[in-house]
Amino acid sequence: MSVASKSRLLAKLKNKAYRTAFVIEHVKTTVPLQIHALREQFGWTQGHLAERAKTTQTVISRLEDPNYGNLSLNSLLKLASAFDIGLLVKFVPFSRLLHEFQDLSPQALFAKPFIEELPTLEVWAKESTKEESTVFEQGPSYAPTCELFISGSMAASDTSKIPATKNNKVTTTDKSAHAGGPNSDTPFPILKNVM
Repeated sequence: MSVASKSRLLAKLKNKAYRTAFVIEHVKTTVPLQIHALREQFGWTQGHLAERAKTTQTVISRLEDPNYGNLSLNSLLKLASAFDIGLLVKFVPFSRLLHEFQDLSPQALFAKPFIEELPTLEVWAKESTKEESTVFEQGPSYAPTCELFISGSMAASDTSKIPATKNNKVTTTDKSAHAGGPNSDTPFPILKNVM
């Protein structure tokens, strides 16, 4: 995307109604495109995917149709199981959303099934370090925000919006600040006054 195109898009995104429509349109079109791309890359027919997802070919056809627009979380979970891949549904800042939608090629939309990733995951499991353990105990970092700042996409005046971190990791150790309270098994902290 050219600088001029990015500038035009940013100007449009300053309008709340446009932002809302932008999110809706991207979700309703890119998810069906990814379902179709995954199915084709697996070499499956709609009927085969339907069988694996315990649904019908007609449902798969609708889910692959960007004009259908009625995707349910339950259907997506069934498809993730059928493909044996993860499903990530989360709220993100617009900077991350725009980054995710920069490349919609079939290669970018492909996700390896678990069995193909297993050797990589086994290496990952053996390479756990003290720093990774600390990160898991303390919760997620604000890496997307930090990445934007590091890459120069965020103005220096915006640094006040970045939470206190150490090596791009949340450094809070206050157990009462965690989502489930001081005795919770939930490892993710509640960050206050981040934005």
